[in-house]
Amino acid sequence: MAFIILDKESNELNVFGSLPILCQSIGYDEKQEKSLSYVFSTKKQKEFQDEKYRIVKAEFQRGGKSNNK
Repeated sequence: MAFIILDKESNELNVFGSLPILCQSIGYDEKQEKSLSYVFSTKKQKEFQDEKYRIVKAEFQRGGKSNNK
């Protein structure tokens, strides 16, 4: 999974491979991280936003060797 985050103030986009690293990067504490985990895991939502950030959970496409020759 990938998490795409938009900082609404600066209009800057970033992509993270895990929720804990995203939370650490934006200064969210453990309680806020658990809240986001609940939104994306338990509630199965694909998007979260507050007054400062918009976070979208997305599939991460990787390149690699194809089995089709």
